[in-house]
Formats: sequence, C-alpha cells, structure tokens
Amino acid sequence: MANQPICYISYASALPSVGAIARVLEDRRAVLPDGLAIDAGQTLSLRTPATGVFFMMIDAAYPVSDIPDDLCQRSVWPEWQAESRRWRSHLIVLAMGGSGDAAARKAAAADLLRITAAIAEGTRASAVAWSGALLFQPARDFAAAVARSPLAPEVLVRACWYGSGWERAGIRTMGLADFDLPELDHPPTGEDAQEVAMRVLNLAAYLLAQGMVLQDGDTIGYTATASMRVHHAHTPEGALYLRLEPVAT
Repeated sequence: MANQPICYISYASALPSVGAIARVLEDRRAVLPDGLAIDAGQTLSLRTPATGVFFMMIDAAYPVSDIPDDLCQRSVWPEWQAESRRWRSHLIVLAMGGSGDAAARKAAAADLLRITAAIAEGTRASAVAWSGALLFQPARDFAAAVARSPLAPEVLVRACWYGSGWERAGIRTMGLADFDLPELDHPPTGEDAQEVAMRVLNLAAYLLAQGMVLQDGDTIGYTATASMRVHHAHTPEGALYLRLEPVAT
C-alpha cells in the first residue's frame, strides 16, 4: 500500500496469544475476506488472495511511553489520552506489500479494517490506533464504524481543525491521499467546527465510494438551504486539494 497502515491495538492487561488471535479469526471467517489464509507461528501472518496483500500481526509488548506521541496528541477523544496511561501492551497490525493501484489499495484497506475489527472485538481490546489518519478510536467504536461501512471513513480519514478557536476553526482532512484522492479544506466560517467536520467527512465518504468525480466549480448541497462550492487548488508542493466554499441558496 502507498502509505502502509499500521494499527496499534491496545490492551488494558496482557496481550492475547497468537493462538488465541488465530482462533478468533477462525471463528469469524464468515465476516472476513474470502480465502483468508492464516499462519500462526511465532507471529501471525495473514494473506487475502483477492487483493494479493499480506498482513502481519507482530506479538510484542510496549510500554505506554512508546506509543507515538502524534497518535496521542491528535486524538479527537481527549479522554482516551488519560485511558491510554492504563494500557499495558499492544498488538501491532502491519499491512505488508500490495498493489500501487488505488482500487487495490481500497480493497486492501477494507480487508485490513475487517481483520483489525475482528481481532479488537474478539480479544477485548481497549482501543485501536490507525496510523494512516493518526487517529485513536475506542475498539467498540472502531468495530461499529467498520460494520457500518467497509471503508469506514471515520477511521481512514481524519478531520484536522485549524484556526483560532473551536467556533472559528477550519477543517482539513488527512488520509484521502492514501487512495489517490485530493484532501479537503474547509476554511473558517464562524460555524461550529464539529458541524463542519461532519460535513467534510460526509464528502470524504462520498469520494471514497465514488472516486474523484468533482469538477472545479461544482456545487454540493448539504441542507435544503445551504451548499458548498468546490474549488480545485494546489499545495505549494503541487498536490491537488479541494477547497470548499459555503454558498447560501
């Protein structure tokens, strides 16, 4: 995959054994990718022939201090920063290899999400950290998000706020570029940042499902009386992103 997603599945007590994880996956085969091959040795490797992607679960214990600072600091659930101080161990899920094609990366991400959710749910994990979007989620919320949507936009895409205050914040996405899609930027408008974030994430979910179908100047309605106009723009490095401009209708 382009940016190899790494998931830190956190546990409040001891890690489950490799054998226990393998049994969880065997028990849940009906909801996991077709043709899932499981090799339970000292570590647990998984392969899905449909996407040609290999996954490796590395059984390792890490002190809390080794959790990447970025993942803690950027959490949109601040209370989980305090909860993380009680975690004792982590299971690292790493996507190995994969095609450079965006469609294949989507299929691989969907597989990895389902596998990770099954492990987190079946082994009573505390939380999952998805490195692609630098985001912590409680394990129950992660599993629920994956159950709602194969590509779970609230996991794959992070809404990052910027500006001077919650009610005057702009929203930028992080994670769409992993699938060859432009990131989104909604500048500050005086609206509540949480409402803007949900609007932006809904558009991100649309792009994940439909691909890059928005032309420069397109208008997207989000209520009966309000819409956003899409402007194609470029970062200083030349990457395309979509600037979203609210338009009253």
